[in-house]
Amino acid sequence: MELATAAALPPTATVVALDVADHVLDAARRHVAIHLPRRHARLVFARGSVEDGPEALRAALGGAPDLVWASALVHHLGDQQGTVDTLAGLLPTGGRLALYESGLMPRHLPYELEIGAPGLEARLEAAQGPFYSKVRTETPGAKPLPYGWTEVLHRAGLGLVDTISLVIEHRAPLSADRKKRVLAWLAMRVGNARQVRSLTTEDDAAWTRLLDPHDRAWLGHREDIYRLEARTVHIGTRP
Repeated sequence: MELATAAALPPTATVVALDVADHVLDAARRHVAIHLPRRHARLVFARGSVEDGPEALRAALGGAPDLVWASALVHHLGDQQGTVDTLAGLLPTGGRLALYESGLMPRHLPYELEIGAPGLEARLEAAQGPFYSKVRTETPGAKPLPYGWTEVLHRAGLGLVDTISLVIEHRAPLSADRKKRVLAWLAMRVGNARQVRSLTTEDDAAWTRLLDPHDRAWLGHREDIYRLEARTVHIGTRP
């Protein structure tokens, strides 16, 4: 995201990419060095966390940011409303906070396959519920959040709250690299469900075969795999 933001802004702007993990920042630096266009905003990498508190965040960001983009961040922290309150507090008048916390989960497979009951991928998505409930329960300081992200932004004192969703589609047949990433995604989701035993015996057996490169049913043999998802961003503005 820091690459796209820097490429979209003029050289007079500054983009600060902030993360708590050094290896993530190092990977971002390498990626940007290869792909960033010649004319772009000044791009700075800084180590920091929202848990450091407002003053430390402002210091890492170099002041009050006109835009804070929080991508798949908030759900990892125990007090999600408190985290958004902190981020919103960094903004000057007219500043914006954009939250990306997924949207509609991706789909990749036909409804019916040669093995397993029809609707296998839909049941895999449903099987993630117990896993993520477990993750939230085990998150230090976890507090319930019984309302949606637009309400979170309103409660953080922001106005002009809006939502934008983008449909992303990669059509079949996928490239070898995209297919590899789809299989890795599905394997991760199956692993999540197995941790909490939320798959039926029949579905578990079907996924074992579909993800096994040595099985004739391996998904890697198929040419009808695709990726279709919706990504949603919620935006609020400091009055």
